[in-house]
Amino acid sequence: SDFTFLWTILMSAMNVLRALVFIIFLAPECTSGQSLLPDFLELDYHTGYLVKNYPTFPERLNRPYGIALHAGIRLAGTKFWHRYYRYPEFSIQAGYGNLGNKKVLGDFCYAIPELAFTQHTGPKFYVKERLGLGLAYFTKPYDPESNPTNTLVGSHITFMPGASLTLGYLLSNSLAMTVSINIHHGS
Repeated sequence: SDFTFLWTILMSAMNVLRALVFIIFLAPECTSGQSLLPDFLELDYHTGYLVKNYPTFPERLNRPYGIALHAGIRLAGTKFWHRYYRYPEFSIQAGYGNLGNKKVLGDFCYAIPELAFTQHTGPKFYVKERLGLGLAYFTKPYDPESNPTNTLVGSHITFMPGASLTLGYLLSNSLAMTVSINIHHGS
């Protein structure tokens, strides 16, 4: 079934994410005696619109949506540019989404390494810009015979750039309420 196939893809993506987290976050820390955990975890829910950028655009039956998890570290100043850019954050965003027409457009999952820059505008408020480039897997790309109406996605695996602007309010040292504007593109 589609669910079993999607679950298999999602679990494969999670295994890749675990390996990336180990390589990027944990392996260097094992040699320095520091904490083995990421500095932060963020959970996002996305919904929005698809830009109609082609005359024969697939019908969207529902609003597109996605969920994502960010796991990351704050760069601690071991390089000159860390301090210059106010100790940015490096993270991996892993997510799953649906483009609003499961039959034609299918589902997708992705992993994006990101760099985020935060500016505090007061004791509790902050603004964060986040940029990244990763890969996505789409379950139903264009196929001239089996899926000719999908004019959005040309192959199973695509590049996926992402960017966001976040406004945040710190509720405590480890909890914030945020609102974001995001853009993701996979093709």
